[in-house]
Order: sequence, then C-alpha cells, then structure tokens
Amino acid sequence: MRHLLMPRREFLLAAGITVGTVVTNPFLFSHPPTTDLEKFAHLRANLLEMVNEERAVEKVQPLAMDPLATRVATQHAIEMAMHEFASH
Repeated sequence: MRHLLMPRREFLLAAGITVGTVVTNPFLFSHPPTTDLEKFAHLRANLLEMVNEERAVEKVQPLAMDPLATRVATQHAIEMAMHEFASH
C-alpha cells in the first residue's frame, strides 16, 4: 500500500475548511451533544498546535486560544447552522 503525503500547510488549510463545513452542518447542531463539542475543542487544540509548529519554523510568535472569542465563534457557527446561513 502506498501512502500519499500532503504538505503540512495544505493539510492545515484543508482541515480548517473541513472543520468549518462540519460545524455549519444544520443536522449536527440542532441539539449539539456535549461529546461533539468536546471533540471540536480537541480538534481545535490539535490544529492550533500544528499551526504554531509552522509558525515556529517561520520564527514568528505562537498563537494562543482566546476563550471568549472561541465561545462567540462557536455560538455563531451553531446559529448559522441552525438557521442555514453563512456570514461573518
């Protein structure tokens, strides 16, 4: 079996798009189970770690998770999914 490797930055871009697509799925968040929100928190933490590894390669400061911004963004994503719209 041959494994195809994707450059890390392409993976991070694809993963970010995938998370956005999943989060805006109206069926997923009609009544969001706690375990799904915990999985997203874990996924966000992993993506942040990978982004910061890339930032370290470029010798720039790491990013940090902002709890208030994360709560607001998550709530907005849930509202967009429940009401079937996309907006910043």
